[in-house]
Amino acid sequence: MLTKGIDLPQVTLVGIIAADGLLYMNDYWASERALQMLIQVAGRAGRGEQPGQVILQTYTPEHPVIEAVTRYDYETFIATEWEQRQLLHYPPAGQMVLLRLGSPDPSAVQQVASTLAERLKTMLHDKPHMLLGPAPAPIVASGSSLPLAYCS
Repeated sequence: MLTKGIDLPQVTLVGIIAADGLLYMNDYWASERALQMLIQVAGRAGRGEQPGQVILQTYTPEHPVIEAVTRYDYETFIATEWEQRQLLHYPPAGQMVLLRLGSPDPSAVQQVASTLAERLKTMLHDKPHMLLGPAPAPIVASGSSLPLAYCS
C-alpha cells in the first residue's frame, strides 16, 4: 500500500526488507526504478504530526541507489546515471530496440536470431550502431527465447 502513494498520517516507521532485490534486475532501468520506489516508500513515514523513521535492510550499502536513498540525493544519482547512459548510448541518450523471439523449439529460435542478427549487421553496416546479442532471455517463459537489442 505504501508504494501506491496512499497518504497514511499514522505511519511513523517504514521498514524496507531486502531492498537489494530491486537493484539487480536485468534491465538498464533497474536502478532508476529502484530509486523511485525506495524514495516513494521511505517518504510515507512521518507524514502526520509525529516524525518518521525508515529502516532499510541491504547487503550492499555502497550501491549508488542505496546511497542516494539514504542521503535523499536524487540529483547526484541522476547525474551519474545520465553519464553512464551517454557512454553506453542507452535511452534517452540513444535509441534502443529489443526484439524478443520465442518458440517451443530452442534450436529454431537460435537459428532465426542468428540469421536476423546477420541481416541487421548487413543492413546497418554503414550506420553507427551497436548490436547486442543474440543472447538467452534472463527468464524463459514457455519454450525458448533470445533477446536481441539494437542501440544507435
